[in-house]
Amino acid sequence: MPEQRQEIFHIYATDKHLIVVGSENISFYNIASKNLTSQLKNHRKQKQHLARQGLFSFEGKTLYEINYFIS
Repeated sequence: MPEQRQEIFHIYATDKHLIVVGSENISFYNIASKNLTSQLKNHRKQKQHLARQGLFSFEGKTLYEINYFIS
């Protein structure tokens, strides 16, 4: 997996994916192939909700969710 050149807030894993939440991007890796599958810009700290397979964050009074369910 490529080197992360940002501040890392959290690292989460599912049975197939590694999710790296950083100060600049949220990166999704396939664990088996070790390939980056997608990346989103990020400027808020995220918290994982495993049952919903999503990441939550707040900005002011607004709640944001990024769903990462990948079959």
